[in-house]
Amino acid sequence: MADVFISYRNTPERRFFVRRLAAILRAYNVSVWWDYGLEAGESFRAQITGELAKARIVSPLWCAQSVVSKWVAMEAELGKDKLVPARLQKVRPPQAFEAIQAADLIGWDGAIGHPRVVAFVRKICERLGKPPHAPTDMIEELTDLRALTPLPEVEGAAPGPVSAPAHDFGFWKAEWEAYRASDDPAALRAIAEHAPPYFADKARARMDEIKAREADGRIKVGAKIIHGAPDGWFKPGAGKSEWFKDHEHGPEMVVVPPGQFMMGSNDYDSEKPPHKVTIKAPLAVGRFASTFDEWDAAGLAHKPSDQGWGRGKQPVINVSWEDAKAYAKWLSQKTGETYRLLSEAEWEYVARAGTTTAFWWGDSISTQEANYDGNHTFGGGQKGEYRQRTVPVDSFAPNPWGLHQVHGNVWEWIEDNWHADYKGAPQGGSVWQGGDVSLRVLRGGSWLNNPDYCRSAYRNWVPPVNRSINVGFRLARTL
Repeated sequence: MADVFISYRNTPERRFFVRRLAAILRAYNVSVWWDYGLEAGESFRAQITGELAKARIVSPLWCAQSVVSKWVAMEAELGKDKLVPARLQKVRPPQAFEAIQAADLIGWDGAIGHPRVVAFVRKICERLGKPPHAPTDMIEELTDLRALTPLPEVEGAAPGPVSAPAHDFGFWKAEWEAYRASDDPAALRAIAEHAPPYFADKARARMDEIKAREADGRIKVGAKIIHGAPDGWFKPGAGKSEWFKDHEHGPEMVVVPPGQFMMGSNDYDSEKPPHKVTIKAPLAVGRFASTFDEWDAAGLAHKPSDQGWGRGKQPVINVSWEDAKAYAKWLSQKTGETYRLLSEAEWEYVARAGTTTAFWWGDSISTQEANYDGNHTFGGGQKGEYRQRTVPVDSFAPNPWGLHQVHGNVWEWIEDNWHADYKGAPQGGSVWQGGDVSLRVLRGGSWLNNPDYCRSAYRNWVPPVNRSINVGFRLARTL
């Protein structure tokens, strides 16, 4: 957010003055925004509206060209309650602003000590509540600036008629069309406060809709493909019905809520001590382990074998930790979002999905609930099928947050190095540095293992270069 938004008619000679004025204001610790290098009409919809709304002062520079510019008039209208204008030439401001006294910069040659510019800067500082004196060292940095040629004198006639932009139906129609699906509060507020009633009412309704979704605990996620979430507003934890994709061939992601959980168990030394972990912010996690379809679409150098079990929706296997990281990097570059492996704490948190039992559904397990070696039992369950291979990633019901097969089918690579137990483990859900840097963590169990290995708390480890027929990965995306 800038302290001062400078509005002016963008021409080469005026840019010199605006650049000099901005430099002097910055020497007084006043931040400045001005549309250098941009045409006002082109940039208004994307950036100027927001900057105008956030600035504490709007300072139009009146000159022969700016007083007949509808864009300068528009910017002055939007900032009318916080104007500190200045005159660069002897002209009358547009009628709507004649009653607002303008600082006199007529004849200013760019000198930093010119009494008129000093008076203008002091007025700005007074309005902002900042000291009216610049630090000596910053002023000294400006002393070598060359002088400018003052703008030529002009007749003081009133400017010609300027279209009243606040009532320009065509302009505000375009603004509303640009922002009707937006969640930009500054842009919507500008429409609500300055557009004709038809568009102002629509903007206010949109703002009320956004407030209602925020009150419902929803968060906005920008994505290419959205399922279930209205206009990209996701309810964290509603992954059974809401998910998104950033890339046509990328993974489907669900939004999980922040919260606390007890990580670990007393079953094995490697799972001790159980400890409380806090996940402070929502994050997005793959609904499924990454698939062969997704891997093959990336066109990476490594072409993992599917063991003859098929590709498509089968979880990608025979990929190392380094391969998984390469895929996350590729997807991040393609989408502009941050994709990564989960931390070990994040993985157990999303696997449990608010539960405290061995598996998200309870303390026993059957082969109707997960893919593992059914010749073995756990928690009083019965023996079942041993499929001896992977199954498609959507073969079993999802957990309460919409994640499929967090138990069994394939082990999932984790970002963390291996630690023999949880002594000294971080409590904020972050990746645990240090430990054995030659090993990486695996979680979730697989089709090849007995059901004990599929528990939410079970931990495994292998070297990061290993490629195995029962190891894949699941991605997270930072929100």
